[in-house]
Amino acid sequence: MEKHTYTIEIKGQISSALIDPRDGVTIENRESRNTLLHLTSVDQAALFGVLLRIRDLGIDLISVSTQK
Repeated sequence: MEKHTYTIEIKGQISSALIDPRDGVTIENRESRNTLLHLTSVDQAALFGVLLRIRDLGIDLISVSTQK
């Protein structure tokens, strides 16, 4: 399965305790009060797992972008 790098922007700032570090996610809280989640070299299954976690937490999703 092909792996990609994804950036997810969400509304608000979150703690690293809310995201499982085993998903390969790094968190960047921005001055704009939004958060960027960086997923490096992951497959779509890992991406969907993080998106489901965001949904389950009731966090507003702003955007998802990818790079090969």
